[in-house]
Formats: sequence, structure tokens, C-alpha cells
Amino acid sequence: MAVLIAHASSDENKSAKGGQAGDQTGREVCIREWYNKPWNVMIRFKDPVMANKVADCMEMACDNNFLGYDQNQRNSLLVKARKYNYNVSKVTEPCETDCSALVSVACMYAGIPESTLTLHGNCATTRTLRQILKSTGEVEIYTTPSYTSKSDKLKRGDILLKEGAHVVVVVKTEGNPYRLSSSLLKEGSMGESVKWLQYELNANGAKLNVDGAFGKQTKLAVLLYQKDHGLVCDGVVGVKTLEALKNKKPVKKSSDNEKVIWDYLIKKIPNPYAVAGLMGNLRAESGLNPKNLQNTTEKKLGMNDEQYTSAVDNQTYKHFTSDNCGYGIAQWTSSGRKKALYEFRGNRSIGSLEMQLDFLWHELNTSYKKVLNGILSSNSVREASDIVLTKFERPKIQSEAVKIKRANLSMEYFNKYGGKL
Repeated sequence: MAVLIAHASSDENKSAKGGQAGDQTGREVCIREWYNKPWNVMIRFKDPVMANKVADCMEMACDNNFLGYDQNQRNSLLVKARKYNYNVSKVTEPCETDCSALVSVACMYAGIPESTLTLHGNCATTRTLRQILKSTGEVEIYTTPSYTSKSDKLKRGDILLKEGAHVVVVVKTEGNPYRLSSSLLKEGSMGESVKWLQYELNANGAKLNVDGAFGKQTKLAVLLYQKDHGLVCDGVVGVKTLEALKNKKPVKKSSDNEKVIWDYLIKKIPNPYAVAGLMGNLRAESGLNPKNLQNTTEKKLGMNDEQYTSAVDNQTYKHFTSDNCGYGIAQWTSSGRKKALYEFRGNRSIGSLEMQLDFLWHELNTSYKKVLNGILSSNSVREASDIVLTKFERPKIQSEAVKIKRANLSMEYFNKYGGKL
């Protein structure tokens, strides 16, 4: 198994300075295989929990296309992440960083004070990072070739540094997989099914003996709970963790909805490219969960998906049409579209999948007729996906990287259902 590293690399023009805020290519902040730059320093946290949090933060940064590379604006990520306790997965505005500024934020996420890692608001650099971290007493410094020129002794969370040039963080080694990503699971809930996480669990032989009471989704939550509470799991569910979670129930997986959505749409839109393009975008927006409340607004409102849906249904929450919070399979957000959705529902729950599909079809036949005509005549999944992304969903970031990511999601549905017509 290859050792993987995460780093902030270069902007969309393969330059160190300039470019548009955010990751325009999907490679500005990314994960790649280990290479020997050569490095001259390896920094290892004494506390493995801190080391894993550094790696977690780096992976979350690579997942988040709002984060791009630019040395001129290297501290703009810190400004955005500070209000989320340095959890970069929660940053939803385009910003920039560079290699050492990103590692500095990751160390803050792990518990090193911001005041230690910054001087007059400027994050540590590749020239100062080694001495700053050494001064905390939290790390050990290695300079021998067996740690800097080879990968076999590396551990997850190790920081590889070439002073004055570049810095990266190890995120995956043999027998030490990616994080069980909390950024892909909603706080306080089991979240949606994440296929690659399930794959990682299977590939790493997680021994989860729960007497058949827990499904895969709950198993993911169990391991997350262990990690977040500092419980050593080594692939085995402990008694304390099971006791803490024994009353939790798995939530419905997005895969439970996908066949329902495909069957509904293919009857209305007899073009599998079009249906796949729609579904890939819906999945990117909501995970195909009709009760999905925009993640970044849950804390602001003090409600999760179920609580928000219930409050709207029983009319104890009066601001559904004006709160500008994305909701539903298409993450309807604007007051006009949310008002139309609310009025369209009739006596059905605002979180009804069937109702939302009916409303989606209504929109495509009225105010978004050009979108419907465009996807009906599309000749590829990518063409249909791009139309839905840029003319129907219209997120803030519509970069090539975002288009590719959504087209890849759409292709999954085309490959799964498109050939079975």
C-alpha cells in the first residue's frame, strides 16, 4: 500500500502566487503518493491523537474545494477557519493558503495555540515551523535519512519538511487508513452512507461483532465515536462504545432513495444521460436525503434535519421561506423557491421524497424549462451534469474541478441504471 501525503501545492496556473480563490482544479490542495523531495526534517507528535487530528485536518482541506493555493493570500484560510475552531471542512467561502500556512492550521486543529503558530497574524513558514513546533514540547524531531529519505517508518500525522521550500503531512500508511471522516457525516447523527468509507472498513478488516444489531452505517458511527472520544479501537468495537451507542438507530441511507428517484425521473425524462446528470447533482447537494438541512446552518438554527422538518410540518418554525437555508434533495434556498415548495406540498410533509420529486418536475416544466430541454437533448452524462450544475443548482463554485466531481457522481448512476432500460 502506498504512503500518501497531503499538501497545498500550487495554484490553478501551477504558480505560487495569483489565481482565483478556491481550488479551481482539485489539485491545488490535494493528496498524492509520498515522494522524496528530499526532505531534511520529519516532525512527529508525541500524542497519536494530536497526530491523527493533524492528518484529519489535512484530509478535510483536500476534500474542500473552497480552499485554494496562493502565497499572497496564505492567511485567508486561517481567518475563515478560526471561527470554526480550525475545522476546515466547515469553511464555505473561497479562500487561499500555502503549504506551511495549511500545516499551521492543521496543528491548531490538533490543539497547538494559534498564538504559538502565528506572528502578527502570519502563519508559520517552512523556515520557522520546525523551531516553533519543537518549542511546544509536543513533538519529536528526526533528521536521519531513515526518516527523511524513506517512507517505511512514517506514521499518520508525521510532518515532512524541507526547510525554506515545502512541507507535507502523511495521511495514510500501511495498516493505517484514512480518517473515518467526520466531515462526511453530520454532527449528532449517523449521516449518509459513504461508499468509500465502507470500502475502507472492509479493506482494513474491521472486526465489528455487534450481534447483527448494527448495520454498516452504525458501524461507521461507532468507529467515529471511538476516535472522537479517544477510545483505542484497532478495528474492534469496545464495550464502552457499544454501551454509549446501543440506543442509536441507523438513519436511512442515500442508496435507499436512489432507485426510487431514478425510477421516478426516467419515466418523466426518457434520456438516461439527463437523469444521471440530475441525480449526480442532487447527491452532491443533499446526499439524496429529502430532509437534508444545509449543514452550515444547523448550528445557527439549533436544529438537525429531523427537528427542522418536524418544526416546519407542525408550523412551530415560521421562517422556512425566508431563512435562506438550503433544504431538501435539491437544497432549495432562495425565498421564492422555498415559498413555492412550501405551498406546493399541500398536506404532505415538507420532507416527503415523493412531494419533492413532484416539485422538482414542476420546476423543470415551468421556471426551468430551458434546463429540461437542455438535458433532454444532451448526448453525454457530462453535458447533462454541467447543465444542471450551472443552470439549475448554481452553487457559488462552478469550477472545472466541481464539474468533474459532479459528472463522476452522475456517471455512477448511469453505469448502475442507464444500461438497464
